[in-house]
Amino acid sequence: MEAHENSPEKSGITTGSVATAASLAALLKLTDKAPEVVEIRTPITKLNVKIEKSKVIDDKTAQASVIKPTYNDPDVTRGIEIISEVTLTDNSGVVEITAGEGVGVVTKPGLQIPVGEYAINPTPRSMIKENLKRYLPEGRGVIVKIIIPEGRAIAPKTMNSRLGIMDGISVLGTTGVARPMSSKAYKDSLRVQIDVAVANG
Repeated sequence: MEAHENSPEKSGITTGSVATAASLAALLKLTDKAPEVVEIRTPITKLNVKIEKSKVIDDKTAQASVIKPTYNDPDVTRGIEIISEVTLTDNSGVVEITAGEGVGVVTKPGLQIPVGEYAINPTPRSMIKENLKRYLPEGRGVIVKIIIPEGRAIAPKTMNSRLGIMDGISVLGTTGVARPMSSKAYKDSLRVQIDVAVANG
């Protein structure tokens, strides 16, 4: 799927794909490449994602950001910027994932992520790791820090507070591709709320 297919009439990409693309671009920036578009692998396809900006912070750290494309769905995360800060480590082959401002923290049981962890779901975590491992320098690992500057401000427009995710939004997606709201998506969102309610008695 090409980047230009993420038009208002068609499907978009998930926050997980956006975070993955920003992370890959930041890693490539550290290896003297600054692509305007990166190709990422998702569970169902490959996506070409436009990079908004990238910069080197020091000899071990770089940042890159992606603006989540607009598509035909009332998704409050359309148009937000997701930043990834990637720092090289000596932990060969290991991709560690953390987060900063704007990414929510899980405070209730019942979700896919344990209490106390940042709300970056399993599929986005796997996508970030799998895409970056292909480009790690020999003998090196990385720490990936996801930042969503508008995350705290838009969190009240999501159902995160009802799920016990505080101080930001979630990094989501099971396929990497975001499709307009359907009855299946609505049922999936209800199922998550029920899981949390059951886990909390």
